[in-house]
Amino acid sequence: MRHNTFIKPARGFTLIEVLVALVIFAVLSALSYRSLSVLLQTRERVEAETTRWREVMIFFNRLDSDFKRHVNRSVKLQKQTQPVWLAKPELENENDAQLIFSALGNPEQNGWLMDTRRMAYRLKAGNVEMLIWPVLDSDAISKPASYPVLTGVKTFTLRYMLNKSHTWVNAWPVVDVNASVFPKAVEVSVT
Repeated sequence: MRHNTFIKPARGFTLIEVLVALVIFAVLSALSYRSLSVLLQTRERVEAETTRWREVMIFFNRLDSDFKRHVNRSVKLQKQTQPVWLAKPELENENDAQLIFSALGNPEQNGWLMDTRRMAYRLKAGNVEMLIWPVLDSDAISKPASYPVLTGVKTFTLRYMLNKSHTWVNAWPVVDVNASVFPKAVEVSVT
């Protein structure tokens, strides 16, 4: 008795099937890579915007803190009295600023760091700078120390509200018999 068994030949993938599978895999890989690339670029932009907004928030908090510490202390420079709160839209010289005022020093420090100081803010070369003078009264022209507090700024404008009439002005002090030493409010605009 004879028994015949037929062995089926092993069946594999044809070349066309392998090529179709590779093309599908390549298309899916390209789409996945593009999606991942867009996701990473979006993440970088969001992080940059978050950092920028954090810097703006810190700037406005610093400005608010400095405004709250202002004091009624005029300054004598070269035998001329400078007002307590001096604001002008245009800079006149290298040591000038758009807003100059007297303020208490750092309340968390002791000694001279707590002393009253002359402070200022200005826009220079795309940066809002904070200026601090070494002395309040001086016979010579003293130069302030300059610290950038906000970078990448196109415009920095300030307006001041009169106490009685609630009118906005661009400079301080104003020629008004009813005006006080300080404005009622300060509007800060940064672009």
